[in-house]
Amino acid sequence: MLRDSWGIAAVPDRVARGASRNTWRVDSRFWLSHSDATEGASLHREAQLLEALPALLEAHGAAWRVPPVVRTLTHAVVATTGDGVWRLSGHLCGEEPDMQSGDTYPLLARKLAELHARLEFVPRSLAVRESGAVERARAFIFAYEASSFLPATNDPREERAVRALVAWLAPRVGALASLPTQLTHGDWIPPNIKVGSRGWGVLDWEFSRVDPVEMDVAQSCSTILMWSGLGNPAEHIAAFVEMYGAHSGRVVSVATVRTAMVVYWLQNYLHWRCRQDAAAGFEDVLVRQPGRLLTIAEFVGAV
Repeated sequence: MLRDSWGIAAVPDRVARGASRNTWRVDSRFWLSHSDATEGASLHREAQLLEALPALLEAHGAAWRVPPVVRTLTHAVVATTGDGVWRLSGHLCGEEPDMQSGDTYPLLARKLAELHARLEFVPRSLAVRESGAVERARAFIFAYEASSFLPATNDPREERAVRALVAWLAPRVGALASLPTQLTHGDWIPPNIKVGSRGWGVLDWEFSRVDPVEMDVAQSCSTILMWSGLGNPAEHIAAFVEMYGAHSGRVVSVATVRTAMVVYWLQNYLHWRCRQDAAAGFEDVLVRQPGRLLTIAEFVGAV
């Protein structure tokens, strides 16, 4: 694939990174990504966003970078084969913030405020996903209430968590949907940030959407809750929300962010159900969903 599409003879090294794509590191210069054919359109749109961003960021004085897309020998942004779609991008230098360090989250809040300040100027037409997370969650609530629920796993916690979250979210999602929207990153977590002596960069734009900024805040807060290992996660979440508000100049409440956390995980659950129905092979991702949904449900008091 590398030789035929990009003229590169190096042997790639497989990297265990991300659930939706296979990834290889090529020398120290490139990253090769592969996904099934059902993700072809989004991979193509992500490449278009990554190509458009550098000029837009320079025009608005952004201090951060995105991975450069490496076009194929035929000047295409992605390559297509019988087993899916492929994209090659340049390597961004820097270190990933430690997810389990308390110092990471004030940094993440400041960087997110910087990111959103620049993304306000990026055309919404460049969003990778055609619908926002809030829009998808509202559609899921409607579909759930209008039909019988069929679980995707054998875990009895799945139906309990989904039922509780839908009931909790239904009277609250309208307020979130009424907030201003803009282009968002869609997966604002420490592994998608690179920080170095020469600046910082942002990876993995595959879930970039038009949404309230609270959705990106909610992803970082979910990381604090589930994977940071920090004691008193509610306090760290409140501090993160406060710091983001201070640096962004936006009024963001912990209550709204909690609603956004529920929205994020319900649409994430829906995303993987759809991927499984369309292409199969995501059973290992789905089996983790009930536990995560229940963790969010317990945090917001839905169960």
